[in-house]
Amino acid sequence: MKSISEDTVEIGKVIKTKGLRGELIFDAFVDDLSDFDNVTSLFFFQDKKYKIEYIQDYKNRTILKLESIDTIEQAEEFRGQTAFVLKKELPEEKEDEVYLRDLIGKKIYEDERYIGEVVDYFETSGTVLEIKLENGKAVLIPYAFAEKIDDDKIYVKLVEGILDL
Repeated sequence: MKSISEDTVEIGKVIKTKGLRGELIFDAFVDDLSDFDNVTSLFFFQDKKYKIEYIQDYKNRTILKLESIDTIEQAEEFRGQTAFVLKKELPEEKEDEVYLRDLIGKKIYEDERYIGEVVDYFETSGTVLEIKLENGKAVLIPYAFAEKIDDDKIYVKLVEGILDL
């Protein structure tokens, strides 16, 4: 799982700087920036805490401004860095929603046949789950294949041959 402690979770990544005043172009791993409404700080560089000055949409991207980061030189240090947030600052998931981090450890089934266990996930143009099969082999399957999620199980509909790749 992507975290620096049991209390934190990965929330985004700095892509590049914007302007000369320390603003950052940020790839937020949320669908809605309102998920940041209760977030006051982010953690970078493993465990260094930075207060959020503001976060806003900008041309299909997200602008992040951290307090005390006021120059392009300071902002450059954040390029490519992953941001973490305290889990308790994130909103509760809504009905029919799930945090991807909560899929880690769930068992994967197709009908009643056990496939494997979710060990990681990746955000690409669509979310991909890394599944460890019973034989120890790892495969990637699109999250879109999930048809139903229970407390500890995910039921999927696989395309023929995907486990053979």
